[in-house]
This record gives sequence, C-alpha cells and structure tokens, in this order.
Amino acid sequence: MKNWTSYAEYWEHYFLYRWFALNPNVFDSDNSRATSEDFDLIVGYRRELSRLPEKNALKFIDGFLKRRDITGDLKKIRCPTLLFVGDNTELQRESEHAMGHMNSDRVEWLRIRECGLLITEQQPGALLEPIKLFCNGIGYF
Repeated sequence: MKNWTSYAEYWEHYFLYRWFALNPNVFDSDNSRATSEDFDLIVGYRRELSRLPEKNALKFIDGFLKRRDITGDLKKIRCPTLLFVGDNTELQRESEHAMGHMNSDRVEWLRIRECGLLITEQQPGALLEPIKLFCNGIGYF
C-alpha cells in the first residue's frame, strides 16, 4: 500500500500552480513569504486543500494528466464561443492552440490581466463587460 501522505506537499503545490500559476516555493507552509495580492484567496484554497483526502486529490491529478486531446473536435463547434485565459497562467499557449483549431469567425479570445487559472475568483469584474457584450451578440473586439 502506498503512503499517500508523502504526496501531500506535491499535490498541494500542483493545485496552487495550476490554479494561480504560482511557483510552489513562493509560499512557506505558514504563508510567511506570501507576496501575492491574492493572499486571502490562496490561504483559503490552501485551507480547503488540506481537508482533501490525499488519495482522492492524486486520483484527480492523474485523471487530469491522462485526459484525451479534443483538438480535432474543436472545428465541430458551431456556436459562438468566448475563450478566457489568465495572463499569469501556463495555459495561454494551450488556449491559443485551441483557438487556432476553431472556426475563427465564431470564436473570440480574451486574456485577463493579473490572474492565473481562476479568473472568476481573481478578476471577476474583468469578466462582466465582455460577457454582457458577447451575450448581446455585439462581441468584445
């Protein structure tokens, strides 16, 4: 049987990196070196992550890493699509790649400044106007 608790630090850093695009070494375990504007949000996420069973968190990560490539299916999307990506996330390149495989007259791409993967948590106000315009069929650009 595996010692799942030995992975606790790994999966906590993995989630923080994926969600906030943070280097795992930015924060000590007591958050004493936190310099982010998102300090309260990150502390809250760390608290919630500490409550997750490690075995379940590792299964989630494993499923995420083994997900299939849907690039070929993106051309099939016929409805207008609005893609958001955080300025400080590792997923910028992937979102640009996805957009390149979509019908260019049906997709709009918007990069939100000063946030990572959790745009709705880190910059909720930055989403309001683009979504309103998009839903009204006006577009953002």
